[in-house]
Amino acid sequence: MDDNNVDVVKQFIDYLQSFGPKTELLITAHNAKAFDAVFFVTEMVRRELPIEITLQGAKIICMKVGSWKFIDSLMFLPMPLSAMPKSFGLKELKKGWAPYLAFKPEYFSYNGPMLAKEFYCVPSMKSKAALEFDSWYDEQVANGVVFNFRREIIEYCVSDVTILAQGCLAFRKLFAETAGFDPMFSCITLSSACMAAYRRNFLPKDKIALVPSGGYHGRGKQSHIALQWLDYEAHKLGMVIQTIYSHREVSVLGRRVDGYVEIPKKNGDIEKRIYQFHGDYWHQCPRHYPPTEGDTENRLDQTKRLTAIFRRSGYTVIEKWECEFKEELQNDPKVKAFFETHPTTRVSPLRLRDALAGGRTNAMRWYHKADLKNGEKIKMADVVSEYPNANLRGKYPVGHPSIFLEGDPKMPHTDTWNGVIKCTVLPPRDLYIPVLPYRANGKLMFPLCRSCVEILNEEKCTHEDSAQRQLMDTWCAPELLLALEKGYQLLKVHEVYQYPEVMQYDPKTGKDGILSAYVRCFMALKLQASGWPPECTTAEQKQKYIEDVRKYDGVIIDPDRVEKLPALRQLAKLLLNPLKRAH
Repeated sequence: MDDNNVDVVKQFIDYLQSFGPKTELLITAHNAKAFDAVFFVTEMVRRELPIEITLQGAKIICMKVGSWKFIDSLMFLPMPLSAMPKSFGLKELKKGWAPYLAFKPEYFSYNGPMLAKEFYCVPSMKSKAALEFDSWYDEQVANGVVFNFRREIIEYCVSDVTILAQGCLAFRKLFAETAGFDPMFSCITLSSACMAAYRRNFLPKDKIALVPSGGYHGRGKQSHIALQWLDYEAHKLGMVIQTIYSHREVSVLGRRVDGYVEIPKKNGDIEKRIYQFHGDYWHQCPRHYPPTEGDTENRLDQTKRLTAIFRRSGYTVIEKWECEFKEELQNDPKVKAFFETHPTTRVSPLRLRDALAGGRTNAMRWYHKADLKNGEKIKMADVVSEYPNANLRGKYPVGHPSIFLEGDPKMPHTDTWNGVIKCTVLPPRDLYIPVLPYRANGKLMFPLCRSCVEILNEEKCTHEDSAQRQLMDTWCAPELLLALEKGYQLLKVHEVYQYPEVMQYDPKTGKDGILSAYVRCFMALKLQASGWPPECTTAEQKQKYIEDVRKYDGVIIDPDRVEKLPALRQLAKLLLNPLKRAH
């Protein structure tokens, strides 16, 4: 504080280097991505040290310099430092208060009565913290405490560092006892640590399938719009064009092509014709992605070179840019007429990601005033641990699916579906709470009429034609089967992923499903940090609670660790959250 020329970051890096080049060091700062990390990077660059940076947007969440690893503890412990002592039972530690607005040279030598409350940023505190501060401050003033700025700030900084160090050590110990590894050394975020714990300790062997690159059967490697263009070209030609959709793979001279056809000529020769659809980004369309100075051979040059090779080898090459065909779809009368008269010519392949829907809530009533005179009450019901419960008890298909396309005579019956289905359905007209989600206008909706939701119609539906009301999308088997029970009509099945096996947790036998072992492990931590239920006041009641939780949920509670710790409970919830969307 006395010398403005002292570079504390330089001093700190010098200190780290004193450990030797091969010493593994873990350096952590709370909220480093928003403050500390920038200063460290600047010093590393100045010293020309090789540095690996991991970004979250524009913020640095991890840095590696040789055997050093810099992390942001906030990425693991999303809580203020003041909450750590209580969260991890650090009873001898407590974060104090500092007059942040007095961090100026003119106050560095201050020694006198307590500084005014305004220096402590009271308006930015939460109500409970503000009350605690007021009580502490009034006590200090009443006792005539002399505030020595230098001493107080040093003690405050030492206290902060001690809390962070002890909190991180407690978290690492707690996590290592459960998962078997140090999360901060091995990972850079809490989510990645949880997924690593799942893979290491709970992932069943050969159950979760990895979807092949490009999708099953290789059909995903060709875009939907490319196949639309090939459909139109086949219509103009009056012949079937070989595509990856119909022939798995089409290759010429050892190179994959989008379409290929051999056309007999009148003189008896054969025209060997290649169709190439160029995506604007992947082939670097000169209109939208022009080359810049200093570029080496770009994707456009590679595309041109391949086309030249085909033509020199005697092939006719028909090319189409993505942007050109999109314009034709909008403006060319012939193209528009073809797709208007052939609306189901091409249904895009099933994408598993399309079946994921969530995060949408809805108010069933905007406003309601309770009739208090007649005893009417408004109540709120909260489902405790809804996501973990779904992951604990849910059915999960495992293994690689069998793929059934539209018209396949071996298509399984709807009652046996257990995977993902792409189909067209007709919703009922009178269902108060619709079942199936549908994306329209950039939002997730639950409509009973496609045309109404696309135009955001708020009036009564007047569409009588079923073609105007029907929905085509991808849904999971359980929600689709429920929809059929509620009156939805299944008009056409385009593709079905049917899995060979389904896994589900069985509380009677204790046999785990895909995620239940992970949930049971970390749910124990949450229940312990929740404290004893209010009705459990005797030893017998507490023992019955432990036995019931074990019987119905398979969660083993350690009675010696049951203590109400709100922040630790929140951390336990976060440990469960990385898998919350898996169901």
